[in-house]
Amino acid sequence: MFLAVLFFLILGIVVGVVCGLLPGIHPNLVSVLLISFLVGFTSHIGPDQYYLYVAFIVAVSITNVIVNFIPTVFLSVPGSGIELGVLPGHRMLLRGEGPGAVRLGIIGAFGGVLFSLSLFPLIILTVPKIYALIEPNLHIILSALVLFFIFKDREPMAAASLFFLSGCLGLISEKLPINQDLILFPLLTGLFGLSMLVLSIKKRIKIPPQQNELFISNQTIVDGIVRGSFGGITTGVLPGIGASAAAMLFSSESVEEFLITIGAIAGVNTLFSFLALWLIGKARSGAAATLQYFTSSLTFSDCVFIIFVSLICLSLAVLLTDKISSLVAHLLNRVNYSLLSLVVLLFTLYMVLILTGVWGIALSLVSCIIGIIPNLSRVRRIHLMGALLLPTILFYAGFTF
Repeated sequence: MFLAVLFFLILGIVVGVVCGLLPGIHPNLVSVLLISFLVGFTSHIGPDQYYLYVAFIVAVSITNVIVNFIPTVFLSVPGSGIELGVLPGHRMLLRGEGPGAVRLGIIGAFGGVLFSLSLFPLIILTVPKIYALIEPNLHIILSALVLFFIFKDREPMAAASLFFLSGCLGLISEKLPINQDLILFPLLTGLFGLSMLVLSIKKRIKIPPQQNELFISNQTIVDGIVRGSFGGITTGVLPGIGASAAAMLFSSESVEEFLITIGAIAGVNTLFSFLALWLIGKARSGAAATLQYFTSSLTFSDCVFIIFVSLICLSLAVLLTDKISSLVAHLLNRVNYSLLSLVVLLFTLYMVLILTGVWGIALSLVSCIIGIIPNLSRVRRIHLMGALLLPTILFYAGFTF
């Protein structure tokens, strides 16, 4: 049994690396395909097979969120939950600090998971009660936070306009004939990825030689990990708040701390989206939801197993990502970055077409146009998260369209 679990864990890490490097191949998609396969070829899943599946899908999810930082920083193609990391990662890339930007993300993810697990006994006691208190008032809390960020911006009116414009796009996307499990791929890729690629091509950006050194204070690391950990716990448990939305709420002005925070949010959110099945009896990700095919609720032993697998995968994924990042940085110095950006843009659009069809292409192109607006004005890109937050606020306020 141990060797079988180890095999599926390693297989999950390999698949997670592929998912992390290729746009559009999300762990949710992998888990749905695997469940479809299991439903078609077996009528009963025993305890042994259950733990093999858990080891595989947790390994895919954890590894994916770590490796995602490579295309996010080097290619401006964001992974799920770290869309807001594109711009700060790109800034560091243009300073010759691309590998450092990736390292900040994985430091945040690794540190965030360890810190959040140190709080796990407290989380067990408090989260179910806080969840019951907050859920009915979630729309009020989110509305207040959105208003805070709008009025904090240098151009409040322009920020509000961008928030509602992207929010309307998010509402419209829900009505398009696109698989809703995949809808975020063309939507967020257009807003945060394609827009940056278009600008890179237009400006004919040249990438300076990349350095592996990273100079950052311990205080910045600690602050980013703490911010991101609480953000990740929030997104992993509360409904409607994705990792990207939490990055908006728990963000910092420092580019380095921002990347650490996003890494911590993404890592902790991924882990707690599984643990939420035991804490509050509800899944908070597509991958976690597939576990309900095997069992109606997790046991404490299941949680311990998930944590154990997560820590192993996290450690290996951090080492792999750091090595791959250095290799990519070395290769990047030998290619025409504008041409590479064009190839990545076309490949991303191809993946959008394959996964979501013509409507997905249309959505990604409109999203791209809206995503360029912050670069042409003084408004922060963070307000593009209205695409997720406005539909969430209206849903929990009781409005349906």
